[in-house]
Amino acid sequence: MKNLLFVLVLLLPIVADAQDPLVEIDGINYSLSVAKKTASVVTKKYSEYSGEIKIPETVTYDNSEYSVTSIGCGAFFECGELSSVSIPNSVVSIDYCAFGGCKKLVSVTNSNNLKRIEQSAFDGCSGLLSIVIPNSVTNIEALAFRNCSSMVSITISNNLKKIDCSTFQNCTSLLSVVIPDGVTEICSNAFDGCSALTSVSIPSSVKSIEAEAFKGCNSLASVSIPSGVTKICVSTFEGCTGIKSVNLPESIMEIEWFAFAGCKSLEYVKIPECITKIDQFSFFKLFESEIYRNS
Repeated sequence: MKNLLFVLVLLLPIVADAQDPLVEIDGINYSLSVAKKTASVVTKKYSEYSGEIKIPETVTYDNSEYSVTSIGCGAFFECGELSSVSIPNSVVSIDYCAFGGCKKLVSVTNSNNLKRIEQSAFDGCSGLLSIVIPNSVTNIEALAFRNCSSMVSITISNNLKKIDCSTFQNCTSLLSVVIPDGVTEICSNAFDGCSALTSVSIPSSVKSIEAEAFKGCNSLASVSIPSGVTKICVSTFEGCTGIKSVNLPESIMEIEWFAFAGCKSLEYVKIPECITKIDQFSFFKLFESEIYRNS
């Protein structure tokens, strides 16, 4: 009896594979869900994707039609010769590291029904020039577009609630960003190292800007903090050497360590009367008495 059970356990993966097969159709590999009639694009075993890839909305296997609903984890990871991808409207999720390290990927046409872009989905796509994130997207995870060093512009979904940690870190060619109304949180290192960023529009809905969010954005000339933000966190604007003026709202209660350290062009900061704490090195390497005045 024990031997029979052991054989059955060994056969379980084979049965599962038979039910949910991995198949190649027209040069693209898919993992199929027989029960849901859905397909996920997956990586190739012995080669990699290259050139221009157009993913279809549906595929047919064994006389059944499957809807392509996701780009699976690492599906195109480090495909060094991949140049462009067209993602159909059937896709709702781009999974973890799906396009990570695709250095020659220049353009991506996104699904208009996309809901989620997972962590590191496009991390290291250093050739990507621009991207439009449709309004259907409600969640972009951390590191999603980190190190996209050629990306000049990005259109962000109007339905995001936060810009996650390091989402656009080291996007060194990014020129301007409009953060949509409805975003309440800009997380740590969100735009850290975006050295070409000349303007950023922060909506009144934002209540929290975390540590190092704009660190090293040395092309920023000015920044307006929306009313409702209560704290300038550690190193939020550290090294923003181009900033000349900052207007802080009356809601600000605290300016933490190194918040404006190294902002050597800073001439004027309006400090609210109700502020309770300015840490010792908030304006490190600057003469505080010359750069801010009480309101």
